[in-house]
Amino acid sequence: MSDPMEPNANPTEAPAPVPAAPPAPAPSPAPRSSRGSARNVLLALGMALVVLLSGAAGFGGGLIASGLAVQPTVAPTATPTAAAVPTATGTPAATGTPSAIATGLTLAEIAAKDVPAVVQLDVTMTVTVRGRTYTVQGAGAGILLTQDGFLVTCSHVVDGGTKIVATLSDGTQHAATLVGADATNDVAVLKIAATGLPVAEVGRSSDLVVGDEAIAIGNPLELGNTVTQGIISSLSRRITMDSDATMTLLQTDAAINPGNSGGGLFNSAGQLIGIVVAKSSGSNIEGLGFAIPIDHVKAWIESTIAGGRV
Repeated sequence: MSDPMEPNANPTEAPAPVPAAPPAPAPSPAPRSSRGSARNVLLALGMALVVLLSGAAGFGGGLIASGLAVQPTVAPTATPTAAAVPTATGTPAATGTPSAIATGLTLAEIAAKDVPAVVQLDVTMTVTVRGRTYTVQGAGAGILLTQDGFLVTCSHVVDGGTKIVATLSDGTQHAATLVGADATNDVAVLKIAATGLPVAEVGRSSDLVVGDEAIAIGNPLELGNTVTQGIISSLSRRITMDSDATMTLLQTDAAINPGNSGGGLFNSAGQLIGIVVAKSSGSNIEGLGFAIPIDHVKAWIESTIAGGRV
């Protein structure tokens, strides 16, 4: 005989459970650009800077709309000038053809080659909220392109910055100054006073095909020198950012988080083929990261560096 004190001693006499109503689907996240959130007062007010900067608590940015559509790649708007950064050679590969990118480097070799060329950026800025001015901070990343201290990042990372500090992979810190910014293409060039620096080799995003290896190096959640690996998921995603700007971007499933903005996306040869700019975030969204194709902004970067040397 069953013990009457034992739970479920008489299961046949228990009422049948009533099925719970299925939960309502979560709404799609609102479009946001890829800068991260700031520290301090904005978080307390429930307001965040809409960019892939990373705050101390790891909140914020890098969010974009979940409704995506493939559109033709837009042409770069900058005017070509003499090359000012290391450039890879090779014949561009058409979509769907075998990749023209050289292979042979292991992930460890790529990290050893490119981590020293990616810097952590700490940005101090002032914002006015409800008539009061606050000092806030955020963090992103940048990529060294010349041995004398020119580096590239996203314009949203440094927009409004009153103080920018670049930390190299060896821990050395330098004050950075803004040389130029193109908000339309979300790219900016900074300068630090240093020489003999390690630099990234610039590849060609037009060499990519879907399925190529993609390695992201940046400063997610202020964890500098972080390396993540994935593939190129799409060559030309037409994305509307939270600023209402529309960009044509590379899509990757390499892990991208707040603080990765301005960091590099590298190919299997360790060549820079994109500048990380955004991610799509939500409770049911994973593996959707985006980067500016380097071909779209290379001419502008070279022209801005040349102007900064005058």
